[in-house]
Amino acid sequence: MKNKYLLVTILVMSCLVTFGFIKNCNNLKVSKTQSISPEQEILGVWIMENEQNNKREFTNDGHVKTYINNILESDDLYSISNECGGETLSNGDLILKIIDGNDQSEYCEYINGINENNSNILSLTPVGRMETIIYLKQQ
Repeated sequence: MKNKYLLVTILVMSCLVTFGFIKNCNNLKVSKTQSISPEQEILGVWIMENEQNNKREFTNDGHVKTYINNILESDDLYSISNECGGETLSNGDLILKIIDGNDQSEYCEYINGINENNSNILSLTPVGRMETIIYLKQQ
């Protein structure tokens, strides 16, 4: 019985820590007064913070190319708006919508922040998942 209480306590604590981290990341939101649009800020090559061999390249023509170990794994289309997968945000937040180049399925990620204060950080939270993915802009 003690083990059940311990397990529940650990689960509750990890949920609180995760929620707190996401809430802090939400403070990185794209500034409404930002002079460069999110569509311009996202352009370039971004390397996943925890997986240096995983990178995304966002291009002017609306393509996002994913590379693993410098090998092109996918070439998909992307857009930034307040709508994706039937969900529409009305609070000014933005979603990165990726259209799979093979089967045309949609993949949605909440944008927590793009290069806030020239941080060279792209923070995304995949819809339906409680994790934040951090990318660092390649210089």
